[in-house]
Amino acid sequence: MKVRLCDIAAKTGFSINTVSHALRDLPDISEATKALIRRAAEELDYIPDLQAGSFKSGKRGVISVILPDIVNPHFTLLFHEAETYFQKLGITTFFMNTGENAQDELKSVRASIGQNVDGIILCPTVGDEEALGLLSRSHTPYVLVGRHAGDRHRAVITDDEEGGYLATKHLLSLGHRRIACVRTNAAISSDRERYQGYCRALSEAGLTPCEEDTLQLSLRARENAEAITAFLEKNRTCRAIFAFSDLLANEIIAVATALGYRVPEDLSVVGFDRIGDAYPQPLPLTTVGTVGDSLGLAAAECLHKKIEGKQDADTVTVLPVALHLGKTAGK
Repeated sequence: MKVRLCDIAAKTGFSINTVSHALRDLPDISEATKALIRRAAEELDYIPDLQAGSFKSGKRGVISVILPDIVNPHFTLLFHEAETYFQKLGITTFFMNTGENAQDELKSVRASIGQNVDGIILCPTVGDEEALGLLSRSHTPYVLVGRHAGDRHRAVITDDEEGGYLATKHLLSLGHRRIACVRTNAAISSDRERYQGYCRALSEAGLTPCEEDTLQLSLRARENAEAITAFLEKNRTCRAIFAFSDLLANEIIAVATALGYRVPEDLSVVGFDRIGDAYPQPLPLTTVGTVGDSLGLAAAECLHKKIEGKQDADTVTVLPVALHLGKTAGK
């Protein structure tokens, strides 16, 4: 049988009202009484009824974070950052994984709205408008993260164009003149804008991007070994690659190493996301990452403002980026 407030009241000798105020950390209850009541609640395995609390406050104290690929450490870190932020506010964070599938994303958005969550953080899947349309029509505050979808949707992203530029410019500074660029899907804003930065750096160096220097890969790792192998065997004069993400950069390095390439002596690779701070690699990756606030923290702060009714002037928040030198790019 579920433990109720009256059970805690009976155990401690306090009134139900005192127990309720203590568990909600209200200032009219002394810290000593709060500690005693909380200890009793733990002993009884009391679980608060979030839905009941929402009838009074208008909020459930729950938000959902909907991301494309939990296997990607970049998204694992993003969720952890958002969860840590909301945890300090006493807000529970639920995670939902779409696997870059539009229908699964729509189901996740429907489920979140149906559960009356206070807000939603979403990294949208490729070219999916149905879920975004549903969010726009709902009364649930939401923020897109990592990818934007125009001015109609509040979003927090990294400066993808500048990141692509910095990564490519660094490879050019090392003397490389043939530099490949990993593309995933042009429907994704981060893919388009990182490629634009790549093209800008090449143009400044008097070079023209060509189709044969585009390495088309899946967003999901462990699905690209064949494509990477074919590209490297066909383009042996290409000794530098700007990868769309750290996840794909590490996959390229693994495949290249298996083929006998030395990194960076034979092949230079630059990634994007800077996951190495949390997931150290034997060979530290040269990569692009945010300066200052992390993507997950910035998205969480933005969503919390929306939940509290505070609107930002900007539709899209762009976080500055910088190049972080590792040991995977050389002359």
